Amino acid sequence: GIEDRASYEKLKDEIFALPIGSYFNPIKFEEDINRFLQKVKDLGHFDAHYVEGDTPLVTYERSAQQVFINLNLYLGPQYKVGN
Repeated sequence: GIEDRASYEKLKDEIFALPIGSYFNPIKFEEDINRFLQKVKDLGHFDAHYVEGDTPLVTYERSAQQVFINLNLYLGPQYKVGN
């Protein structure tokens, strides 16, 4: 499971890894969000979902040619089958 933060961070880095200088693809990013949510649901976080925040999910800074991502995900409890 992903009980500890290190496992969660590793999974996040595997799915959302985008090296600096790479092109941002909003369609692939949306697919990555869904893939991440499916993986944590497969690990027992059945209530996991994206949470709308006060700031936009993606902000484009055209002058600096940068993209800022504000992704709020709720994992919820991790459900396990008892013995």
